[in-house]
Amino acid sequence: YHCADCQERVSAEKLVRLRQLPACVIISLKRMAYDMESQQRIKIHQRCEFPLDLDLRPYMSDAAISAAELYRLTGVVVHSGSAQSGHYYAFAQQRDSSQWLRLDDRQVTPVSTDVLLEQSYGGVKRVDADASVSSYLNANEMKAYSAYLLVYERVEP
Repeated sequence: YHCADCQERVSAEKLVRLRQLPACVIISLKRMAYDMESQQRIKIHQRCEFPLDLDLRPYMSDAAISAAELYRLTGVVVHSGSAQSGHYYAFAQQRDSSQWLRLDDRQVTPVSTDVLLEQSYGGVKRVDADASVSSYLNANEMKAYSAYLLVYERVEP
């Protein structure tokens, strides 16, 4: 950064502070990239964790901080497949019972929070070889499914 006062280049830190937050925050996770070497879009499969409860107070301007900057995860859109093709399905939390539901085309299935997170974080999964095959063939592979969009709703104090 070039300082206008001292007319020298100095190290600087840039930050953004929020003044007002909406009732619903939607976060798009950038899980696709362009590989210059292969000249193709690729999907990023590495594990990406996110909180069930999100506190946005560290990102607020000091004058705007209140208890209304706490959010709870209420929905997740998952992409399964590659950067070239795939399938989307969603998880939504019921308001009356806090039960998570998996919504996949016409099929709606109750799921646990553990299932939600396992299918949302991406990363590595263990692949076990057939019992008749030697155990040294067991391996890990990257999951083809991971969260694409996160929906957080404000928790009223």
